[in-house]
Amino acid sequence: MGLHTTLIRMLQAGQDRARLARKGPVGDFYRAGGNELLHVLPVTTDDVVIDAGGFEGDWAAAMLVKFGCRVELFEPIPAFAQACRTRFASNRRVEVHEAALGGSERTAHFAIDSVASSEFKGRGGGTAEARVLDVADVVDRVRAAHRDVACLKLNIEGGEYEVLERLAGCGALASCRSVLVQFHAQPEGWEDRLHRARSELGIAHRCAWRFPMVWELWERGPR
Repeated sequence: MGLHTTLIRMLQAGQDRARLARKGPVGDFYRAGGNELLHVLPVTTDDVVIDAGGFEGDWAAAMLVKFGCRVELFEPIPAFAQACRTRFASNRRVEVHEAALGGSERTAHFAIDSVASSEFKGRGGGTAEARVLDVADVVDRVRAAHRDVACLKLNIEGGEYEVLERLAGCGALASCRSVLVQFHAQPEGWEDRLHRARSELGIAHRCAWRFPMVWELWERGPR
């Protein structure tokens, strides 16, 4: 084992220990399994999942390895979308869309802040203009070719409220077999919208597990 590899493993081990020692929901999440939980889902090889907030494609790659499913990946920041296109260039089971998902089709400006890039706030890392697609149209397209969306994964820095409101309003939320969502403390009024989002999810889904404002998984109940 080379020195470089040894140093990387030591650094990773230190990061793992720090995560496990954290208090509150973040520490609880990692002590319960951390990112491994994000791939324990009701998905099969023939299914399609939607990855909203694809960033560099790590979640999509893990889903391919575990399930071999199809992935519709949405990433509005051009550099990150290009990284995903390059990463999955030889894999026909992943379709990368340089766009965000929202409640309506429009153009928006996103503040670039690595994994925390958002339409609502940033830290001076520049901005990018991007398309926002109506999530209802995307879900309808998936449903036309498949029975449902096996998993709707949302890590979109505050945009999750708009997406869930749109799907609940048009009756398409129940067509998502599972919803894996990270809620955020933005934009303004997020507290009330969070309460409503969970209420809407609770109509057809049950909360399988929750680490507040970290990640939570909702699975559709018997129909």
